[in-house]
Amino acid sequence: MTVAVKDPKEGLTLAEVQTVMESIIAKNIFVSTSGDLVSIKEAQVRQLAITELT
Repeated sequence: MTVAVKDPKEGLTLAEVQTVMESIIAKNIFVSTSGDLVSIKEAQVRQLAITELT
């Protein structure tokens, strides 16, 4: 399962993300056809640069 958060806060740390992810897993917040979430695979911040052509 992938959870995407639009516009995450600036300066977000891996420790903060892991804490939230562990809480989501522990509280079994999401329902999945593949079963319960059991572990963290990865965390990443994607950035998109847009340059207007003139």
